[in-house]
Amino acid sequence: MVHLHTHSMYSLRDSIIRPEELIQRLKEIGQTAIAVTDHGGSLGGVSLYQRLKEAGIKYIHGCEFYICQDTAVRDKTAKYYHLVALCKNETGRRNLNTLISLSERPENRYVKPRIDFRMLSQHGSGLIILSACLAGEVSRAIQDGDIQEARRTALRYQAQFGADYFLEVQSHSDPVQIEVNREILRIGKQLGIPCVVTTDAHYTWESDRKYQNKYAFNGAYKEDGEAYIDCFI
Repeated sequence: MVHLHTHSMYSLRDSIIRPEELIQRLKEIGQTAIAVTDHGGSLGGVSLYQRLKEAGIKYIHGCEFYICQDTAVRDKTAKYYHLVALCKNETGRRNLNTLISLSERPENRYVKPRIDFRMLSQHGSGLIILSACLAGEVSRAIQDGDIQEARRTALRYQAQFGADYFLEVQSHSDPVQIEVNREILRIGKQLGIPCVVTTDAHYTWESDRKYQNKYAFNGAYKEDGEAYIDCFI
């Protein structure tokens, strides 16, 4: 088992997982690899890679992007969603870094560093795409009661990424997450899209939960659709 959706302290005002604690915890539970998917970028990518490599743990380069319909639209009411991208090879690493750079350009950044589906399609080679958390496109459609839109969204990504697209379910006790998980599993079975289980980890040990919540809420970072319940490593 490998954690494929993990936020480090480089997810600013969001996660409290420090590299040394991450390594300690991974060794405790016997994991030999980890995907780090910080929000909107990879500020700690080089440092994390080096420290994990020294510890004998494989680092999987990733990012949880903010994706919108069109980055040219600069409207605070326009929706954006979360999307997880993981690198499966060197081509993917280069493309992921390109997407991060594009998201930060003045013409694309608005409230958040953003990409859109066109950019993702152009620079998607070598990437594995996960549908992300409750703030992802598929999950948001399910929460809105629009199952057909959730299916259409999943099919659009499947058409673009094929076997490299996965629907994400998360092992949180949040009641909304549980209902969304059930529907995602149904959609995955109906459409033939595989599912992957993640924890969307923002803190290292269960006892850190109270500190994580204070850190995120005091930073006014928590968004609709994000849960910080049971998301430890």
